[in-house]
Amino acid sequence: MAIVIKGARLFDGTGRAPLERAVVIIEGQRTSAVGPEGQIAIPAGNATVIDAGGRMVLPALMDCHAGLIREPFGITQKEIAASTLRGAARGRRCLDVGVTTLRTYHCAHEGIFALREAFASGELEGPRLLLAGRAISGTGGHGWQFGNREADGADEVRKAAREQLKAGADWIKLMATGGVLPPNERAGDEQMTVEELRAGVEEAHKKGRFALAHISGAQGARNCIAAGVDSFTHGLFLEEDVVRDMKAQGVFLVPTLSAYTRLLELGKKREMPEYVYQKAQLAVASHKRSFQMALAAGVKIAAGTDSGHSHYPIGESIFSELEIMNEYGMAPMDVLMSATSRAAELLRLTDDLGTLEAGKLADILIVEGDPVAKTSEIRKTWMVFKEGRVVFKQGAGS
Repeated sequence: MAIVIKGARLFDGTGRAPLERAVVIIEGQRTSAVGPEGQIAIPAGNATVIDAGGRMVLPALMDCHAGLIREPFGITQKEIAASTLRGAARGRRCLDVGVTTLRTYHCAHEGIFALREAFASGELEGPRLLLAGRAISGTGGHGWQFGNREADGADEVRKAAREQLKAGADWIKLMATGGVLPPNERAGDEQMTVEELRAGVEEAHKKGRFALAHISGAQGARNCIAAGVDSFTHGLFLEEDVVRDMKAQGVFLVPTLSAYTRLLELGKKREMPEYVYQKAQLAVASHKRSFQMALAAGVKIAAGTDSGHSHYPIGESIFSELEIMNEYGMAPMDVLMSATSRAAELLRLTDDLGTLEAGKLADILIVEGDPVAKTSEIRKTWMVFKEGRVVFKQGAGS
């Protein structure tokens, strides 16, 4: 049975101005027609009609850097099962805010692959998952406490990447630099060599997969560009030559601005260690400059939150990220595209997702307000579809 959404304001994710009084028709898992009222033929028979009442219809959102499971490697079988169950609940929360696609940044055990299969089959309600498996770092590198696959030298990194691909990883994650949270490392320090990074990238590309890197400092970014990394996350301390080369090579930036402003906020309340607060102050000021530099240079930017930590839960974090991107100078329409069509481009999903067009999967978000005019109105979730099925409706529970 077809579903007809009428009376909508439509933002289709392509960058075109919103269409007034639009009609969207869903048949099965896909959108079969999109266009102005009066120009779209309504299917004969018992179609379900949803009157959007002037609400905005847009592609469902994507979060390109978040975590459903963060427990460390080496925990008991019971703890692995429990953390996987928690991941299922977190996935459900993503749907409730309109996030139907998620690229995860790390998981120390293979419960995440079971979740991907359960969400894909419909056995559990959750977002479509693109997975990095275990992040790869040098010994003692950033995130080792959370079960990274530690590897030293190009050959070890190559083996580590092959292990993640064997497990079913879509992306290989490489910890190229330090970070803010650990007490004994500086965020900007290089932690992997060009040769190590290149080995991970080559293994991903051989399998038709891709490589992302945790990047804080500029030299680490230069190493990743030389190694052919496809996507950077964070980018706290970028420089002009880095953003120029990112633009030239088509390297995406997933800035995760909100993760660091969250650390700063908690530090001010003394809910984070003092050393985190001190590092966060430096990071946030530089991060803003780096983001604005990348934006001005025309670097491709996709939305991601770095959420999933105990101090920054997954779900509504996507709203904070989009609002900060807007606050830092990205136009509202581009903000929305960063979480829809540009995110789909980064994730290589443009054949099926990212824009509201006939033939694509019907992952659709309907909101009460107008986020093209005011980014914060993206928070007013009214209804969410994933592959043609309603997975959230305001007031209906979940």
